[in-house]
This record gives sequence, C-alpha cells and structure tokens, in this order.
Amino acid sequence: MELSERTLAKYRYWILTLIFSVAVVNYVDRQAFSVASSAILKEFHMPAAQFGRVVSMFLLAYAVAQPLAGRLLDRVGSVRGFAWAVLWWSAACAMHAVAGGVWSFGIYRFLLGFGEGALIPACIKTISEWMPKNDRAFGIGIMNAGISIGGMIATPLIAELTLRFGWRMMFVVTGALGLIWLAAWLWFMGGKQPVNTAAEPAPAPGTRHAAAPSWRDMLRRREIVGLVLSRVISDPAWYFYLFWLPPYLAQVRGFDLRKLSIFGWIPFATSLVGALLSGWIAQRLLQSGWSIDRTRKGILLFAAVLMPAGILVGYADDVYVCLALICLVTFLIQVWATSLFAIPADLFPPSQVGSVVGFCAATGSLSAMLFQLVVGEVVDRFSYTPIFTTVALMHPLALVCIHRFIRRIDRLPAA
Repeated sequence: MELSERTLAKYRYWILTLIFSVAVVNYVDRQAFSVASSAILKEFHMPAAQFGRVVSMFLLAYAVAQPLAGRLLDRVGSVRGFAWAVLWWSAACAMHAVAGGVWSFGIYRFLLGFGEGALIPACIKTISEWMPKNDRAFGIGIMNAGISIGGMIATPLIAELTLRFGWRMMFVVTGALGLIWLAAWLWFMGGKQPVNTAAEPAPAPGTRHAAAPSWRDMLRRREIVGLVLSRVISDPAWYFYLFWLPPYLAQVRGFDLRKLSIFGWIPFATSLVGALLSGWIAQRLLQSGWSIDRTRKGILLFAAVLMPAGILVGYADDVYVCLALICLVTFLIQVWATSLFAIPADLFPPSQVGSVVGFCAATGSLSAMLFQLVVGEVVDRFSYTPIFTTVALMHPLALVCIHRFIRRIDRLPAA
C-alpha cells in the first residue's frame, strides 16, 4: 500500500528521532569506561599503559566492525541489523559490571566496539531507505548531532551515576538504555517496508550505477590514498581527547568525579559548535560562489593552522586556561572532521561513497588504536605533555597529505 505524504512525513520524523536517540545512547555507552576511570583505575591499581591497552581493544573491534557492518545490514536489512547491533553493544556495556581486571575489561571493550561499529552504517542505511535524496544530508546531520550531544551528556550522567550507585551499577544502567531504545525501535519499525524513495529516477537505459570498488582498487586511487593518510594521521587526535581527557583531568588537574561532572562536558559542547559551524560556513561559502575544492581546503587550513595551540595544554599552569585550550582543540578537531568527512561524497558517486568511507574510517580507527598504546606507555614513563605536542601537530601533517594526493576536490571520472 502506497503511503500518503503526510504519513511518510510522520514516519520520517519518528525515524530521525530514533536515529538521534540511538546515537546519544551509543556515545554514553562508549564514554562510560573513561568517565568512571578514576574509580576503576584506583580500585584495580591500573597504570596508564594498561588503561591504554583496554581502550585500544575497543578501537580494534570498532575498526574491524565498520567494513563488515555494511555488508551485514545489506543482507539482513536495517531493522534487524540495527536491532542486533544495539542488543550486542548494550549487553557488552552491562557486562563491564562484572569485570575483574585488565583482561576482562579488555574483552568487554572489544565486544562493545564490535557492536558500536555498526552505528554509522546502520544510521546511513536507514536514512537512505526512508529519506528523499535532498533530505539525506539533513538526516545525517541529525545523527551527528546525537553523537555530539551524547558526548556532552555522558560526562555528567556517568559521573553522577558512579557517585550515587558505584561504577558497576552504572554500567548496568547505561547498558539498559540501549534495551529501552531497542524496544521502541522494534515497536515502531516492525512490519514497515522501506520506501526506497521510489520517486527518484532510475539510471538511464544502457547505463548502470558505478560498482563499489575493492580495497585493492581503492588503494590504486591517489585520492583515496590521500584520504586514508589524512585519517590515519588525524583520527588519533579525537580519540585521544575522547578517551584520555577524563583520566588526564583527574590525575593531573585534580578533578574528582563531582568536578568532572561540572566541567567535563564543556569540550564536547565546543566540539558540537565546531561541527555545526563548519557545515554552516561551508554552505555559505559554496552559495557565495566558492568552489568545492577551495571551500573544503580552506576550512581544513583554518583548523590545521590553529591546532598547534594544543601544545600549550601541557604547559598551562592554570587549570581553567588548560580547559579553555582543550575546548579550542576539540572545536578545531570537529571543524576539520566535518569538512574532511564530506570529501568522499565530493569525489565519488553515491554507490561508492559507503565503501570509501568505511575503508578510510577503518584505517583511521586502527591508527587510533595503536596510538592509545603509545599514549599509555608515554604517560607512565614521562607525562601527558609529549602527547599533547604530538596531537597538536597531526592536523598540519594531514593537510599536507590532502594537498599532495588530492590536487582538486571535485567529482572524479569513472575509473
């Protein structure tokens, strides 16, 4: 039965609401271990090197899951695939409550990362099935807003739960959030068939959509090499601040859980501002006549030039100056990321964008995983200062790779 426009609009509203809320839940579950790390590290006498190994297990599984999730979703459908992923990561989050040491935490973080790796592929697939072509970017923006707000509310929420009930019960509660969402998802989506935007034109006779490239074919394109290198070099910066900011503020700046709940969300709020502002500025520049190449590279240059200010984080004596510098860095990281993540869609046809994005994201996550191991060793042997310096120089180096391998950002001819 064909749905009326009014019914479709209602469905799309609730689907976007579900996508927004699951992105929030995803980042709350992801941040739970880091925000509660001061209590966990103290209880298990866990040095920074072991903390880094635990964190790296999440990123290893996340990197593996991203390219696999898309294929699974294509096979079983977005409704079942999304349900399996949320059930998986919610159970993995709750299992942290029975962890007894580094190895068990590492196993549960791996399981969590494997489930959470399906978030973005599942959201984008659902959006592509229900949103018309011109509204899909808006749908993806809703997803990104959920991710950013999830990062914002995770710190005060996790800190408050840990203070009131202890870290073990905190993991049970956060794991249950996903099950609540899952019930709403299955209730609303049960029996509904994707509309697939049937009104959009099919390929002209005698033509076909460009096939998704193999990984080997992708590495033969200099533009993809540039994207991969830029992700490999710059992705560790975000994951460093995502996972290590709570223990840094606790161990070096003397924040207890109460103070962390008051101030720890602010860097994620500035990251949200950076993401929204970057997209808005890009839209305005393109409307004013700037080319895609000039717009994307101009925004990347702005972020990369200012990122070295992050070196000062390790040297700031005043804790609030330190926090202000961290907020500047997280703002710039998301200004950079919003522009960088748009480049695959600028270069490649829609039928190839998913494969390119998944491949580049997986390589970036693997790089971030390895960097977590380095962070732990450096912090134990020296301090956080060399890490802040290294992270501050990542984006300028990544920008060099963009300019070296992607001479012009524009739709490429078919390979």
